[in-house]
Amino acid sequence: MEGVWIITGYKLMITILLIMFGRLADLYGRVKLYNMGFIIFTIGSLLCALSQNGEQLIIFRFLQGAGAAFAHFNSTAIITDAFPKEELGMGLGTNMMAANLGVISGYTLSGVLMNFFSWRSIFLVTSHRHFSAQSGAIYA
Repeated sequence: MEGVWIITGYKLMITILLIMFGRLADLYGRVKLYNMGFIIFTIGSLLCALSQNGEQLIIFRFLQGAGAAFAHFNSTAIITDAFPKEELGMGLGTNMMAANLGVISGYTLSGVLMNFFSWRSIFLVTSHRHFSAQSGAIYA
């Protein structure tokens, strides 16, 4: 039963927080909350890797899902603001292509990591990747 919540808790947080975080982004700034989402996601990933039992992993996946909600849904709004109307389709299409390539490659990479290392390595790789990718943007 815990295995179901490890996956579902993450998606549940994204679903529950979608509207509220979208409104907060309108009020306080999309880029600021987008960057905050990456920080929360990174902390959640590190905590997932350090969890000592299934219950902790589920709780930390909820935290990771909250960070993902900030980052994931603000990306479309940021692209909509950044691209001129005639290039908006290309911007949104490129964003969706990158997101789907990330999901597909993530499944493959997760299997490889678990084969050669432990399940914790999945969370360590995602936390490092997200922190590295956003370290410049966090301070901007």
